[in-house]
Amino acid sequence: MKVAHASSLAQTMGWRWLAFRLNYAVRIRSGYLRCKLPVNDWSARPLSLFLKDAVLAEPQRYLEQRRGDAPTFFFKPSPRDTYRKSFC
Repeated sequence: MKVAHASSLAQTMGWRWLAFRLNYAVRIRSGYLRCKLPVNDWSARPLSLFLKDAVLAEPQRYLEQRRGDAPTFFFKPSPRDTYRKSFC
């Protein structure tokens, strides 16, 4: 990058942004980010590892739980006409 371009870029975007971008470019080109953030295969980290109830990783069981005893998201759908005026 030429000095004139860097100066113009710093005036437009600010010196802090320019310093961040230069630091980011160095970390990418050096391979530092690749080392710190390795790519993992999804099979190495199944969904059941991240859930409190590992059984919910099965789609059919999750659907049954959501339809059965899951808490309401924002409000119950039964008084929908009451809320419709507020959202439409």
